[in-house]
Amino acid sequence: MAFFQIPQPDAMDELAKKMNETFITQLNASSVDSENAPKLFAADLTYARMLQRKRLQVKGITLQATYAPDDPLVSGVSWKMDHDARYVTRLPFTYVNTKREFSVNGNVKKSFDRKEIFYSNIVWLRGQQPDAPYSCPNCGGSFDATKEKHCPFCSTEYSIKDYDWVVLHLEKK
Repeated sequence: MAFFQIPQPDAMDELAKKMNETFITQLNASSVDSENAPKLFAADLTYARMLQRKRLQVKGITLQATYAPDDPLVSGVSWKMDHDARYVTRLPFTYVNTKREFSVNGNVKKSFDRKEIFYSNIVWLRGQQPDAPYSCPNCGGSFDATKEKHCPFCSTEYSIKDYDWVVLHLEKK
């Protein structure tokens, strides 16, 4: 059975920084008002964004948000963990200029323009056999993800691509 190979630590840092930049690009391309969430969004961010969109729609508010990396680009990895037996984790950051405008009927009511540090939490599953038991991040139940598309304990559905978890949703059926 083949194992997924994790790149060397320095390569992981560069990959994490590129993923953070890609995430910022996807976030800028996807308005809060739209139903299309960035591809790199986790399930909890997709859900939180859907709730925010609904709250804004009820009040008739439109939100425009943009994140522009600082010039010159300042980015790095503020935290990493390689010694965990199961996961490789990186916390990349990028300094960005954030602009948010809240509008009602096309009239800007409030706007923010400030510098912020944009963090992303990136977790890779370390090389394991695909038939190893997995723990559900929603309830902690252990199951064989190659045989089941959802957790048998809480019904959370999953998709596995190249041994990486992509949580589809965390709601009970």
